[in-house]
Amino acid sequence: MSRYRLDELVWQQFESMCQALLLKEYGAVIEAWGGRQDLGRDAYCKCDLEFPKKGGPRPGPFVFQAKFVENGNAAGAKVEPPLLKSVKAECSRIGKRKKEGRWPILPGTYCLLTNAPLSKDLREKMEGLVKDALPDALFVVLGAGEICGMLDDAPNLRTSYPQLLSYREVMAIIACLQAKNEAGHKDKEAARTRHLETWLRESRARCLERWEALGVSSERALELADDEDLGKPFAEALPRGDSKLVVVEGEFGAGKSLLAERVYQSACKRYLGQDSDPLPVYVQARDITHTIEEYLQRKLTNLWDYHAQGVFLIVDGLDEAGLNKADRVLCELRMISRSWTNTLVLATSRPLPIWRDSDKVVEMPLFSLDEAGRFVHELADSGAHYTFNIPDIVREDVRRPFFAVLLSEYVRKTPANALVVVNDQNAFFFFHIPPHFQ
Repeated sequence: MSRYRLDELVWQQFESMCQALLLKEYGAVIEAWGGRQDLGRDAYCKCDLEFPKKGGPRPGPFVFQAKFVENGNAAGAKVEPPLLKSVKAECSRIGKRKKEGRWPILPGTYCLLTNAPLSKDLREKMEGLVKDALPDALFVVLGAGEICGMLDDAPNLRTSYPQLLSYREVMAIIACLQAKNEAGHKDKEAARTRHLETWLRESRARCLERWEALGVSSERALELADDEDLGKPFAEALPRGDSKLVVVEGEFGAGKSLLAERVYQSACKRYLGQDSDPLPVYVQARDITHTIEEYLQRKLTNLWDYHAQGVFLIVDGLDEAGLNKADRVLCELRMISRSWTNTLVLATSRPLPIWRDSDKVVEMPLFSLDEAGRFVHELADSGAHYTFNIPDIVREDVRRPFFAVLLSEYVRKTPANALVVVNDQNAFFFFHIPPHFQ
């Protein structure tokens, strides 16, 4: 019985396997013919070939013919009669082709490949038959033993014919594949962790850039960027349950982008703690050149199956992309939130005329005058306390974090001319109004 279950194949599979073994061993010089009209040549080579032994090339042509014997390796199988009958019939066809001129160039080497085990006596009988038909050709026969030896050196090819393998070998292959999958999963997990840590640093850097752009010192900007209470998300801004898409709207300077960054940072830290949450992805709407899915394909290549595993998508600044593009992006966000598994979407924007009744749009809350006063006072680190009426021109503006920061920087840099307090009526006041606030 052969080491591999060759008898489990049908003749077409055995023929294609023999062709594959020859192609693996000798490359593209082997022509794989086969089929009913192959003129007795399942495989063919017209050039020199190091066959049947390496190191000594023989001149072509070479003809390879497969002969499959059903149940040839079964206990007590008598393979000689059917095999000799098949070889005799093939030799008869060779003689006929020679007479008809369909083999104008006779092979220098003729090789038979069979699944049957071969005795010395049977090999000699087969050689005698072939020599009568092709007296000048070298005859080579590869039986079950030689075929199994070739399969030993072709593990990938063996797995293409799983019926060849024993139960133990199949289980070993499955275990190997499982180990590779686990290793691949761990590699992807490690890559995701590295990317998330990088994305967290990038988010912090964006916060630093925003604070410094307002004139805040680098040292103070670092403190503000790391103060997680500053810009802390409010409950209605977080998508969940039936509200998988939430749009936070607010005027310029209301703190929408800082909110988006804080939501993103919090989601990244949760994911790093346990990857059961959807993978958080931050994108500025103006950076979406075609579609969100195309953007995710580029960003998450080989990292995450976002269709099956979902994402927490944070899209900042819809309005900055222009009205037409914002409308198109929002339409795609609606589709994504409704159709993708385990997917949540948060978008920020100034008020736009593209919201639908079905959209959950929440307004970005502003500081109260009391909160604004305290914020400016703490940010400016001012120790003075005076009460003066604030002009109407800035009363509403300072309720927006952007303008409150600008004011705090003015107070910090000119403490003799601008002072911040909170009075009994929770009103925010300062007394010397510089020209750019008048």
